[in-house]
Amino acid sequence: MTSPRSAHCFYDNNLNKLLPAERYAVALGKIRSGWDAKETGRVHKSKVSAVYIPDAYRGTVSNYVGDIAVVELQDPVPPGPNVATVCVDPGLTLVQDEQLRVAGWGDDSPSALDLLEYVNMPYLPTKTCYRRASDQLIKYVTADKFCSIIESEADQHLARGDSGGGAVVERDGIWYLQGVVSLRQGTNDYTFTNVTFSDHLQWMRDVLKLDGAEPK
Repeated sequence: MTSPRSAHCFYDNNLNKLLPAERYAVALGKIRSGWDAKETGRVHKSKVSAVYIPDAYRGTVSNYVGDIAVVELQDPVPPGPNVATVCVDPGLTLVQDEQLRVAGWGDDSPSALDLLEYVNMPYLPTKTCYRRASDQLIKYVTADKFCSIIESEADQHLARGDSGGGAVVERDGIWYLQGVVSLRQGTNDYTFTNVTFSDHLQWMRDVLKLDGAEPK
């Protein structure tokens, strides 16, 4: 089983290299944030056998262009009530301000959530991001990104530690992955790596050896 994530989660900017896969493990189906927290449903834990990132990824040096990773799990994971696949459709068209859903707990600080929650965030295409992004965010709005800008402080936000999470949208009861959280500037401005960007689609096909099939 594989899972898309953000490359920066596995990359050391000081050493300019990918960190070893054996440093990581994955738990699927969790509702509570603690690794050993008691859960009501079945949880699948697995070591990571490999992490793939684009050859050109250079983290901060290149303003996080290509901030995408594919994580390969060591053990097979059967689907269940809390574990399911998500689709990727390069033909899916989103409209500006359409709501994306992102789930997370935050980081492992005392302020992190205990129970998994999600926030809905407005989708902004790349050209709109160029016009509306803050001075701090604009340099990270590269061609492979879209963004979300939260206008009201009262709205829910992603927390530190939620980067790498998937941004999904629903169509007729089917959930589609549109991007993965890349960066946050302040509490209101976010960039996402677009998984349907043509270069990333081809790269994922090559990594997953899909022979032209769309990744799902």
